[in-house]
Amino acid sequence: MGKSYKKYPSTKDRKSCRVGKKLATRRVRSMFRRGKDIGNGNNYRKAYPQWDICDFKYRVSEKEYIEKWEKDEKEINNGVANPYYHPTLKEWLVCWRKTFKNK
Repeated sequence: MGKSYKKYPSTKDRKSCRVGKKLATRRVRSMFRRGKDIGNGNNYRKAYPQWDICDFKYRVSEKEYIEKWEKDEKEINNGVANPYYHPTLKEWLVCWRKTFKNK
């Protein structure tokens, strides 16, 4: 099978998503224990607002990521930034694909 890619390159803060999901499931379970009837199907979603589960999403295009690398490269060449470890453009793009483009 071939690799699948996201249509819009983006990433989420997975830690805050996990915490939000835990809180949402805890709230739904407590409603069941208290005897409230939530109903069948997707009615449980009404017990907790969906937008509170994961509140951080970050999108960046490949062009913006390259521009960021070029800006960092200029700062290092001008002596403004510390060149402790600065990846090559190829390494930088591999990181972008792993983080934003791959599913």
